[in-house]
Amino acid sequence: MSTIAKKIMPVANTEALVAKFPETTVVAPDANTIVTVEIHADRLPAVVQYLRDDEGYGYMPNIASVDYLETQQLGMIYHLYRLSDGSRLAIRVKVPRDAPVVPSIAHLFAAANWNEREAFDLMGIVFSGHPNLKRLLMPDDWIGHPLRKDYVQEQYELPCAFFDKKTTWV
Repeated sequence: MSTIAKKIMPVANTEALVAKFPETTVVAPDANTIVTVEIHADRLPAVVQYLRDDEGYGYMPNIASVDYLETQQLGMIYHLYRLSDGSRLAIRVKVPRDAPVVPSIAHLFAAANWNEREAFDLMGIVFSGHPNLKRLLMPDDWIGHPLRKDYVQEQYELPCAFFDKKTTWV
């Protein structure tokens, strides 16, 4: 029987963040030592800028959108890493399903640009201040947002540029 050693990642210290933004709610670290903080959407740019500039979280590898259908909310989760010590932090914001507006952070992290466009296209979250907020994956005339849990697709056929009438499937 062999034992595989798991590298223990440092847990992000959120004391300075909570001192600067007292309305921040801190969730206990998960099994992967990622601390999640919940903030109001309006505070997102200020919190992200503070974490990047003052706390050293200079790498944002992932942004995800979430549909909280049971509470009638949509949300965004931003993952930030501090490369100097490997600590990781997730920021979660929730907005009402009927008015899903989140400030853009594309001016703070260039990687947010396309991720925000994807969340706009597939979930219907509007990113105020985004430099080019338009559909990314779906056609411009597409109705609805296909990743929402309550999305019902009407019959809609798309022409496929990869195949022609000679293509057969076996």
